[in-house]
Parts: sequence; C-alpha cells; structure tokens
Amino acid sequence: MKTNRLQSVLLAFFIGFGYFIISSCKSENESIAGKWKIISMHSARGNEIKEAESLNYYEFNNDGTYMNRFEGMNYGGSWTLDEKNKTIGFEHESVNLNGIYKLTKNILTLELNRYYLDKKDEEFGIIKIELERVGN
Repeated sequence: MKTNRLQSVLLAFFIGFGYFIISSCKSENESIAGKWKIISMHSARGNEIKEAESLNYYEFNNDGTYMNRFEGMNYGGSWTLDEKNKTIGFEHESVNLNGIYKLTKNILTLELNRYYLDKKDEEFGIIKIELERVGN
C-alpha cells in the first residue's frame, strides 16, 4: 500500500514538474511579445528622448507586427527575431532598423542600425534602446 502511495506521489510530482518546465519554455519571440516602456534611447546624436515624462513604448504582437509610440507619434510595422543569432529587425515604410538584442526577465536592450531606403543612416550611428516590460 505504501509503495502504491509513494508511486502516486512521485507520478504527481513528475507530471507537475514536467508541466512547469514545458510552460516556462517560451521562445524569446513569445517572451518579447507585449508592451515595453522605453527607459532610454541614445544615438550618436545624444539622448533621443526629449520629453522626460513621455509615454514612449513599443508593443510587439505575436503576429510579427509592432506599434511604437515615440514623442507623441505612432509608428507601426513588422518585426522579426532570430533567436539563434540574437538579432532583431524592424520595418516601417522605407525605414529599417536591424541589430542585436539582449533579453532578461523584464529588460530588453537593443543596439540597432537605422537604414533609410536600404542605405545606412550614419547620422544616428548605433541606436541603443533600453526597454522595460509593462505588466506581465
């Protein structure tokens, strides 16, 4: 009787542990989806955030689209992520941003180059953006 009870307890433990492991193994693509507040943004021109208390954010959707609210303007487009190479790309009309990312639990750091009509925009240099997850 004790053996059956012990087996039942162990089975329940392994099922619960397996569920925990599977549910916590989201891809980074899924982990990035959601709303992110822009904490800082710097380029070769200096600090790009003009309004100290502004509501600047990125919102990444699972379908590969995004919305960026920056300095009172809304920008939208598509985004892609290469988890293996830790690269991220954004497309908005004739402007593309491509670079690397680093993701921790609630902080997403981007280092991007800006391209306009497929030509690298040297005025900005590397744009460094730090984002903090809003909500979950």
